[in-house]
Amino acid sequence: AAVDEQIIQKLAALLKEYFKMESAQCLSQIEAVLEQHRAISLIDPLLQSIRENHEGIDVNNLVNFSFHLAKASANLELIKIAIGMFGLLDLGNVAQVRDIVYTLGLYEEFTLYAAVAASNWTGGNQMIFQLAKNVSGWGKIRAVACIAPDSQEIREWILREGCANHVMDAYLGLPCAVKGDLICALRQDWIDDELFNGIAIIIEALLDEGPARGISVYEYASEALLRYLT
Repeated sequence: AAVDEQIIQKLAALLKEYFKMESAQCLSQIEAVLEQHRAISLIDPLLQSIRENHEGIDVNNLVNFSFHLAKASANLELIKIAIGMFGLLDLGNVAQVRDIVYTLGLYEEFTLYAAVAASNWTGGNQMIFQLAKNVSGWGKIRAVACIAPDSQEIREWILREGCANHVMDAYLGLPCAVKGDLICALRQDWIDDELFNGIAIIIEALLDEGPARGISVYEYASEALLRYLT
């Protein structure tokens, strides 16, 4: 559900204050907001608000204080906000930040936040790829949704292993068909058994349109089904 603009402005102001001076009182007020509103509903408008009104924010403090929260906080919603803050800057070359975001991203409740943050970084797509390969539930669904298919290695993995997950394959049928260039693979004269099995999972996921759009909106639906059956 959409969060009231006043809540976003309040939280943004509190974070800015926290980045000026790492006060326990300010942190407790931030946590009080997060008790009422989950990070998933706050994060996008919050980051947009900070991008548009970043005057007075010390970048080093933002990184250092967010790093401390991500590493030491016991509040899951606060950790999600901290990971989101890392996406405001290109921190792909800052090893400590990269390592903690990747490590947290392996926990599926945090994968989405880690993947979105990394998508703004130099080299971040490779981290998202590594996350996608090492999670299996909602984290995998969200990592595959964020990944850019910018190499043959990634496209091959998407076709062979990208679709199967522990939630429901149908969520990834269409993303994998598009990002893995399914139709190009099916147009080959010959494919190996592993690739065929991966494609079979994608085709079945495309045909299951219960939870997500699939075959009805796939550009090459008719040709893909015919070539698959052949």
